[in-house]
Amino acid sequence: MATEVTKFESQQELRVGVNGPDGANSLLVLTGLAVLEGGATKVKAFRFLLGPAVEHQNFHGAVAMAASPSRNAAAGSEFRIRSVDAEWDDETKQVEVKVEALFSGPDEQWISYQVTMLAELPDA
Repeated sequence: MATEVTKFESQQELRVGVNGPDGANSLLVLTGLAVLEGGATKVKAFRFLLGPAVEHQNFHGAVAMAASPSRNAAAGSEFRIRSVDAEWDDETKQVEVKVEALFSGPDEQWISYQVTMLAELPDA
């Protein structure tokens, strides 16, 4: 089970009108900082939701990337991002971002993220 991320900073959203495939009319770029809370040495999974709610037929895809500053971890601890994924969440109808990271130490770690989403939005 993934840990829900609830602490964010500097969240930004850019919407660009496009003439995309299958009626897609909006390209959204979602960026910001998220806080992942660690624990003992282990791989942990995290998730957070971004963007507007969109019906599945209007969601055309999303890609995500995340990075951590090289000096983010305290002395004697380690932090590495192992994977990042973005997909449509059927409960909230938003983009669900999943991050898997290796922690050693009780640190909280800041990551920067960018998610790009293609969708058909009614208000675009």
